[in-house]
Amino acid sequence: MAQYLTPDELLLYYDRRRVLEYATDDGTAATDISQNALILRAIQSSSGEFDSAMQKGGRYLRQTMEDIVDAARDASATASEAKRAAPIMELIAHLTYGRLVSRRGHSADALRQLCPMYEDAQRRIDELATGVEIFDIDAAIRSGKPSTTRIGLKGASITANNRLFSTTAGVYPGFFGDPYCG
Repeated sequence: MAQYLTPDELLLYYDRRRVLEYATDDGTAATDISQNALILRAIQSSSGEFDSAMQKGGRYLRQTMEDIVDAARDASATASEAKRAAPIMELIAHLTYGRLVSRRGHSADALRQLCPMYEDAQRRIDELATGVEIFDIDAAIRSGKPSTTRIGLKGASITANNRLFSTTAGVYPGFFGDPYCG
Protein backbone atom coordinates (compact mmCIF):
# COMPACT_ATOMS: atom_id res chain seq x y z
CA MET A 1 0.00 0.00 0.00
CA ALA A 2 1.42 3.34 -1.03
CA GLN A 3 1.47 6.28 1.33
CA TYR A 4 -0.36 9.48 0.50
CA LEU A 5 2.30 11.44 2.37
CA THR A 6 5.80 10.76 3.60
CA PRO A 7 7.28 12.36 6.72
CA ASP A 8 9.59 14.43 4.53
CA GLU A 9 6.62 15.65 2.45
CA LEU A 10 4.92 16.76 5.67
CA LEU A 11 7.69 19.36 5.92
CA LEU A 12 6.48 20.95 2.69
CA TYR A 13 3.40 22.05 4.65
CA TYR A 14 4.72 22.57 8.19
CA ASP A 15 7.85 23.94 9.82
CA ARG A 16 10.45 21.24 10.48
CA ARG A 17 11.21 22.46 14.01
CA ARG A 18 7.55 22.48 14.98
CA VAL A 19 6.92 18.98 13.58
CA LEU A 20 9.98 17.59 15.34
CA GLU A 21 8.88 19.23 18.59
CA TYR A 22 5.58 17.33 18.50
CA ALA A 23 7.24 14.09 17.37
CA THR A 24 8.63 13.23 20.82
CA ASP A 25 7.29 13.15 24.34
CA ASP A 26 10.51 13.57 26.35
CA GLY A 27 10.94 17.32 25.91
CA THR A 28 13.62 17.08 23.24
CA ALA A 29 13.06 17.49 19.54
CA ALA A 30 13.22 14.39 17.35
CA THR A 31 16.10 14.24 14.90
CA ASP A 32 15.16 11.60 12.33
CA ILE A 33 11.82 12.50 10.82
CA SER A 34 11.66 9.74 8.20
CA GLN A 35 11.53 6.89 10.76
CA ASN A 36 9.74 8.62 13.63
CA ALA A 37 7.05 6.27 14.91
CA LEU A 38 4.69 9.05 16.05
CA ILE A 39 4.80 10.81 12.69
CA LEU A 40 4.38 7.56 10.76
CA ARG A 41 1.42 6.57 12.96
CA ALA A 42 -0.21 10.00 12.50
CA ILE A 43 0.20 9.69 8.72
CA GLN A 44 -1.31 6.19 8.77
CA SER A 45 -4.24 7.34 10.89
CA SER A 46 -4.87 10.36 8.65
CA SER A 47 -4.66 8.18 5.54
CA GLY A 48 -7.14 5.75 7.05
CA GLU A 49 -9.58 8.56 7.80
CA PHE A 50 -9.16 9.81 4.23
CA ASP A 51 -9.76 6.32 2.79
CA SER A 52 -12.89 5.91 4.92
CA ALA A 53 -14.30 9.21 3.68
CA MET A 54 -13.55 8.26 0.08
CA GLN A 55 -15.28 4.91 0.54
CA LYS A 56 -18.30 6.52 2.19
CA GLY A 57 -18.56 9.12 -0.57
CA GLY A 58 -18.45 6.34 -3.16
CA ARG A 59 -16.76 8.41 -5.85
CA TYR A 60 -13.16 7.26 -5.54
CA LEU A 61 -11.23 4.03 -5.28
CA ARG A 62 -8.29 3.95 -2.89
CA GLN A 63 -6.09 2.61 -5.67
CA THR A 64 -7.01 5.56 -7.90
CA MET A 65 -6.08 8.05 -5.18
CA GLU A 66 -2.79 6.26 -4.47
CA ASP A 67 -1.98 6.17 -8.19
CA ILE A 68 -2.56 9.93 -8.45
CA VAL A 69 -0.12 10.62 -5.62
CA ASP A 70 2.44 8.11 -6.95
CA ALA A 71 2.28 9.67 -10.43
CA ALA A 72 2.98 13.11 -8.96
CA ARG A 73 6.06 11.79 -7.14
CA ASP A 74 7.54 10.44 -10.38
CA ALA A 75 10.44 12.50 -11.71
CA SER A 76 8.68 12.83 -15.07
CA ALA A 77 5.37 14.03 -13.54
CA THR A 78 3.50 16.66 -15.49
CA ALA A 79 2.16 19.85 -13.94
CA SER A 80 -1.34 18.43 -14.28
CA GLU A 81 -0.40 15.29 -12.32
CA ALA A 82 1.19 17.37 -9.58
CA LYS A 83 -1.87 19.63 -9.44
CA ARG A 84 -4.20 16.65 -8.97
CA ALA A 85 -2.11 15.17 -6.17
CA ALA A 86 -1.54 18.43 -4.27
CA PRO A 87 -4.98 18.67 -2.58
CA ILE A 88 -4.79 15.04 -1.46
CA MET A 89 -1.32 15.45 0.02
CA GLU A 90 -2.22 18.78 1.62
CA LEU A 91 -5.33 17.33 3.24
CA ILE A 92 -3.33 14.41 4.68
CA ALA A 93 -0.65 16.85 5.90
CA HIS A 94 -3.19 18.97 7.80
CA LEU A 95 -4.82 15.90 9.34
CA THR A 96 -1.41 14.51 10.31
CA TYR A 97 -0.19 17.71 11.93
CA GLY A 98 -3.47 18.09 13.79
CA ARG A 99 -3.08 14.57 15.17
CA LEU A 100 0.48 15.28 16.30
CA VAL A 101 -0.56 18.47 18.09
CA SER A 102 -3.73 16.99 19.60
CA ARG A 103 -1.68 14.25 21.28
CA ARG A 104 -0.58 16.89 23.80
CA GLY A 105 -4.11 17.24 25.17
CA HIS A 106 -4.67 20.87 24.22
CA SER A 107 -8.13 22.38 24.59
CA ALA A 108 -10.21 22.84 21.44
CA ASP A 109 -9.44 26.57 21.40
CA ALA A 110 -5.70 25.99 21.81
CA LEU A 111 -5.80 23.32 19.11
CA ARG A 112 -7.46 25.80 16.72
CA GLN A 113 -4.68 28.30 17.39
CA LEU A 114 -1.85 25.79 17.09
CA CYS A 115 -3.10 24.11 13.92
CA PRO A 116 -5.91 26.11 12.34
CA MET A 117 -6.00 24.00 9.19
CA TYR A 118 -6.87 20.83 11.14
CA GLU A 119 -10.48 21.90 11.63
CA ASP A 120 -10.70 22.87 7.96
CA ALA A 121 -9.28 19.47 6.98
CA GLN A 122 -11.92 17.74 9.12
CA ARG A 123 -14.65 19.77 7.41
CA ARG A 124 -13.27 18.89 3.97
CA ILE A 125 -13.18 15.19 4.89
CA ASP A 126 -16.86 15.41 5.83
CA GLU A 127 -17.68 17.22 2.57
CA LEU A 128 -15.81 14.61 0.52
CA ALA A 129 -17.67 11.84 2.31
CA THR A 130 -21.05 13.43 1.55
CA GLY A 131 -20.18 14.45 -2.02
CA VAL A 132 -20.39 18.20 -1.37
CA GLU A 133 -16.76 18.53 -2.43
CA ILE A 134 -15.00 16.47 -5.10
CA PHE A 135 -11.48 16.19 -6.41
CA ASP A 136 -10.53 17.18 -9.95
CA ILE A 137 -10.70 13.65 -11.27
CA ASP A 138 -12.56 13.11 -14.52
CA ALA A 139 -14.43 10.01 -13.35
CA ALA A 140 -15.73 11.81 -10.25
CA ILE A 141 -16.77 14.89 -12.21
CA ARG A 142 -18.65 12.81 -14.79
CA SER A 143 -20.28 10.56 -12.21
CA GLY A 144 -22.42 13.26 -10.66
CA LYS A 145 -25.05 12.22 -8.17
CA PRO A 146 -27.98 9.93 -8.94
CA SER A 147 -31.09 11.84 -9.91
CA THR A 148 -34.41 10.94 -8.35
CA THR A 149 -37.89 10.76 -9.84
CA ARG A 150 -41.03 11.24 -7.75
CA ILE A 151 -43.75 8.65 -8.50
CA GLY A 152 -47.14 7.77 -7.09
CA LEU A 153 -49.47 9.68 -4.83
CA LYS A 154 -47.27 9.29 -1.79
CA GLY A 155 -44.24 10.61 -3.64
CA ALA A 156 -42.04 7.53 -3.44
CA SER A 157 -38.62 8.40 -4.70
CA ILE A 158 -36.56 6.06 -6.85
CA THR A 159 -33.55 6.73 -9.01
CA ALA A 160 -34.17 7.44 -12.67
CA ASN A 161 -32.06 4.41 -13.63
CA ASN A 162 -34.06 1.96 -11.52
CA ARG A 163 -35.70 -0.71 -13.69
CA LEU A 164 -38.31 -1.65 -11.09
CA PHE A 165 -41.20 -0.48 -13.28
CA SER A 166 -41.38 -1.27 -16.98
CA THR A 167 -42.84 1.22 -19.40
CA THR A 168 -42.91 -1.00 -22.48
CA ALA A 169 -46.22 -0.54 -24.27
CA GLY A 170 -47.45 1.47 -21.31
CA VAL A 171 -47.87 -1.68 -19.19
CA TYR A 172 -46.66 -1.65 -15.61
CA PRO A 173 -46.28 -5.28 -14.58
CA GLY A 174 -47.12 -6.48 -11.12
CA PHE A 175 -44.81 -8.26 -8.77
CA PHE A 176 -41.88 -10.21 -10.19
CA GLY A 177 -42.60 -9.03 -13.73
CA ASP A 178 -45.97 -10.79 -14.05
CA PRO A 179 -48.38 -8.41 -15.87
CA TYR A 180 -51.43 -10.25 -14.49
CA CYS A 181 -50.35 -10.08 -10.89
CA GLY A 182 -50.86 -7.11 -8.65
